Amino acid sequence: SPIKNVRFENNTIGTIQENFFSTPISDLYGYDCMPNVRNGDFEKTGDAYWVSRKNAHADSAGAKDDTVGQDGNYYGYIDHLDQGDAALYQGIKLTAGRAYTLVAKVQSSGAPCRVFVRDQITQEPVILKEFSNTIWEEQNVEFEVPKDGNYHIGIERGKATEGWARIDSVSLRSDIMSDVLADNT
Repeated sequence: SPIKNVRFENNTIGTIQENFFSTPISDLYGYDCMPNVRNGDFEKTGDAYWVSRKNAHADSAGAKDDTVGQDGNYYGYIDHLDQGDAALYQGIKLTAGRAYTLVAKVQSSGAPCRVFVRDQITQEPVILKEFSNTIWEEQNVEFEVPKDGNYHIGIERGKATEGWARIDSVSLRSDIMSDVLADNT
């Protein structure tokens, strides 16, 4: 996203411009995040709606637009894992008591990376699922959250000490809703 680390303090909200809510913000603290995955295929806006946690290398997380055997051109990635942890994730509002399935196509250089769901505030993992497949494979990660709130979903280095990982076609399903909780706009 073009805007990062914006913080509003000691403000009284009278009205909010309509375009504020169409701005690619997905990782809010103190307010509810979006309840669905935005830009899960990375096609329309690259890494908009995704947060890149980079390591010492400037190009260690983001989105790329080359064809590497996935659907479409764009995909999310983490790279240069020999230089520290890297992650790519979104903030999502989830509700306790629902069974969720995070669906994503992932690929790695063979290094054991992982798909994760973490509490946004405490960073405690809800679920971690390792993958080391060198071809694109769909991962279905089933989980429930212990309380209503904001959570991070995405990929991270995990146990990898080198290499890279990619993610594409991300969606979130819920047992209460028959629809996929994704919006690829």
